Amino acid sequence: MSTYREIQSFLLSYYFTKNRPSKIFKIEKINRQMINKIALILTK
Repeated sequence: MSTYREIQSFLLSYYFTKNRPSKIFKIEKINRQMINKIALILTK
């Protein structure tokens, strides 16, 4: 699934750019939402 790989690569690049904790917490929240959406798509 290319969209999942795109999200994963985006998150990896985001984590490795030494962002402030607040930004990392926000991206983790977004990541969880994305995983939930992908899970719903895969279970259909």
